[in-house]
Amino acid sequence: MRYVEGSPNGFDFDFTSTFGSLVVAHAISPSTTVVAALIAETGDGKLHFNDGTLKNSGVGGLVGAIVKLNDGLDLSVIGGAEWLNYKTTRSGGTYKGEYDALRYMVDAQLHGVHDAGTYFVDYSGGLRFIHQKSDSYQEYSGGVPFADVPESDFTALTGLGNVKIGTVMQGFTPYVEATGYVNFIDDTDLSAVLGTAEPGKESVFGRLGVGLEMNVASGMLSLTTGVFAGQGGFQGVDGGFKFVKTF
Repeated sequence: MRYVEGSPNGFDFDFTSTFGSLVVAHAISPSTTVVAALIAETGDGKLHFNDGTLKNSGVGGLVGAIVKLNDGLDLSVIGGAEWLNYKTTRSGGTYKGEYDALRYMVDAQLHGVHDAGTYFVDYSGGLRFIHQKSDSYQEYSGGVPFADVPESDFTALTGLGNVKIGTVMQGFTPYVEATGYVNFIDDTDLSAVLGTAEPGKESVFGRLGVGLEMNVASGMLSLTTGVFAGQGGFQGVDGGFKFVKTF
């Protein structure tokens, strides 16, 4: 779950999102593992810049592979698509609309671990590409058609790096984590759709978090929480859990 204030693109809003995934991985050789996942999300927020609201839900799938390059380094490439539905209002609910969107995603990461005995350093870096195309839709006021809103596109290419430092104790592993993001491409015509001026771009932002991994029911349960900040200051907080079990 993630709560965000403001926006990397300068629109004033707050939004709460919940994400979920079910992942299946299978080793096809000593050095290669294939991965498939079902993903889902839902969100609800307030758009302060136009006195509106935005709700969304989505489902999709991802496939990819993880290749072991050596004892301490692996490469993962994962891609997929997600269908989303959005319901939006503005001007205190006077105007309402609903539309669908299709999002494409590709993520490539190098990941390594340095084990120093009493502690470990888990590090990764890579690129993430996202392209989303949102359908045009009819906006209504009092049940009467008011305006035709054109289709819109969003394309982003983001570089990201992550460092996690922890120590393994009996039955659990606490850690701290820092993640940095740089938007190399952030191309959107959302401002034209919403009838506002082109916003400033938030090109650099990051997350600082803490977490705990523990052995539960013959699997690994991970708990994490963190805060986000960018060039404009505080952006939001998140928290979540993950359970991994090998069959």
